[in-house]
Amino acid sequence: MNIQRAVLKFTPTRLVAAGLLSLSLCVLSLNAQAAPETEQPGVAWESAPTAPTGGATPAPSAEEAVATAMMHPGPGGVTVDGRYFPPPMTGKERWDKYVKDTFTGWPVYAASLGAALGDQATNTPEQWGKSWEGYAKRVGTQYASFAIQTSVYEGGSALFRNEGRYVACQCKGGWRRAGYAFQMSFFTYHNQKKVLDVPQFTAAYAAGMIPVLWYPQGYSVSAQGVQNGTYQLGFVVLVRQIQEFAPELKRVFGKFKP
Repeated sequence: MNIQRAVLKFTPTRLVAAGLLSLSLCVLSLNAQAAPETEQPGVAWESAPTAPTGGATPAPSAEEAVATAMMHPGPGGVTVDGRYFPPPMTGKERWDKYVKDTFTGWPVYAASLGAALGDQATNTPEQWGKSWEGYAKRVGTQYASFAIQTSVYEGGSALFRNEGRYVACQCKGGWRRAGYAFQMSFFTYHNQKKVLDVPQFTAAYAAGMIPVLWYPQGYSVSAQGVQNGTYQLGFVVLVRQIQEFAPELKRVFGKFKP
């Protein structure tokens, strides 16, 4: 009933939210049908780095191969200031990534179930109670929040032609890599130059505010929404750390395979 009232009662806030989501999806859809992004003038694209050949050079280990694959996801790219960048994403690649991150990939559902457990433990919103029905509402809300965040972020990244993937530090030292990953929670690359990731902030707070529209009465979009948006940014920080140390995590958890 609360969701029906939120949908049927049009207010400026809801109209802006609907417009933002519609714009993001339109940009992604149009971008998927557009021609591939052209290479930047003056940038020489190269083949993906490979291990040197020869009898005196040992073959890379499985761990090194995983790390190389994480840092060099494409068949070719460009190296700027010692950092390798994959080729620009095509519109179709951006669309496929959006579909996987929002609908077909398991992480978004696992994150929704896990985040809802936290809300269930704190009984937020209180009016939903701690029943299975209340938990189902929280799972649905968390999934909607993640879906909104992904939609706005991917749409904004496509609009600004920002790098839509995480580019690893490609440096040594755990603290240095962790600091880089933290920084890249708020910055991204545009034409191989680091820029403030405006779509990231917009997406986080949109995902925090819009779901409050179907919360029970007594919750403010400007108060609870901003708080939720800050939590979403914290989740981005966690995800960036996981992405940076993915090769090591795969190596550790790979040992527990049956």
